Order: sequence, then structure tokens, then C-alpha cells
Amino acid sequence: MPDHIHAILAFPRDKQMSEVLRNWRSYVARNLKLRWQRGYFDHRIRNGENWRTKAEYIRKNPIRQGLISDGTPWPYVLEY
Repeated sequence: MPDHIHAILAFPRDKQMSEVLRNWRSYVARNLKLRWQRGYFDHRIRNGENWRTKAEYIRKNPIRQGLISDGTPWPYVLEY
């Protein structure tokens, strides 16, 4: 997305989500010279169905925003 990012991140259960996100945002800002907006939305994914729902929302976001048509690959996707 031109003005925001969506991500599904995995990290150890013994780490606080806020700490992991703070460290990731700091790394990205320092190394990619990006400025982050003040707030962000996070959601802990607890099961496979929830993961599929969030992943589909992310994949369809460029279509909903009118940046690409359905079936056109969004070039800024990294999936493992």
C-alpha cells in the first residue's frame, strides 16, 4: 500500500507483542528511513481460521483501494 503496511508476524509466545512491534518498527525506521504514524492496530491471531481471514483481508486490500484489479498480482507481497 502506498501509505501503510499490513503484516502477519510470528514471534515467540514468551515475548510481549508490544515489545516485538516496537523493536521491529525501530529497525524498519532506522534502516529504511521510514516515519511511522503514531498509532497502529494489532490483533493476535489465535487459530487457522483467524489467520486465513486476516491474510485474505491483506491480499484484497490493494483491490479494495482500486490500486489493482482482481486477479492482478500486487508486486509488494512477501510471503513465507
